[in-house]
Amino acid sequence: LGGSVNISDIQTLRNGNNLLASNIKLDYRYKGLDVFIGGTYNMDYLHQYKYTLNQTTRTEQEFKLDGELNESARQARENITIGANHQFNENHSAGIRFEKGFTSHRSWKTIMDNTAFVDGMLYEKVHSENKITGKDSGPSLLNGYYSGKIKKLSIEWDADWYSSSTRNLSDITETDQKGTSTYKSDNFSKNSLIATKATVSHPL
Repeated sequence: LGGSVNISDIQTLRNGNNLLASNIKLDYRYKGLDVFIGGTYNMDYLHQYKYTLNQTTRTEQEFKLDGELNESARQARENITIGANHQFNENHSAGIRFEKGFTSHRSWKTIMDNTAFVDGMLYEKVHSENKITGKDSGPSLLNGYYSGKIKKLSIEWDADWYSSSTRNLSDITETDQKGTSTYKSDNFSKNSLIATKATVSHPL
């Protein structure tokens, strides 16, 4: 029986971006049997990234734009792997592995303020807030294989099943001199795949 645990907190300092990562692995071996299980957890977040824009354009009139963007984000991702390999004898082996990954939390928020002036007079002022939340129920991967030899006949078989889905909810609120507008959206996507391959060979 063997295993390992690793927990690290890495602060990159770049744009206030931080990453928390941890994982655990356990492995059990007995004769020709190998059973393994593992899990990972990742939390990354962006805290109060700020961007400021000041732009002036002069033609027949002077156009000035002052803008500010504040952004924050957080995402938690988990992954679980479990499986087993078995060497029955020198001619036969088989294995199976299941891997499940998902995002239990995802949020992203931006606040944007833009103010436009023409010849020093206020032309337009816009305040916008965008909130996005979401969860993923994938990817899920199931793999099985067999490798064997019967006398001079060699058999190789491998099969995969894959599935994933993602949902994002968006809520945008925009305010200007004319009033306040709200936009909402719900996006959902799902993918799946099944593949298998078998090879039988025999020397001539």
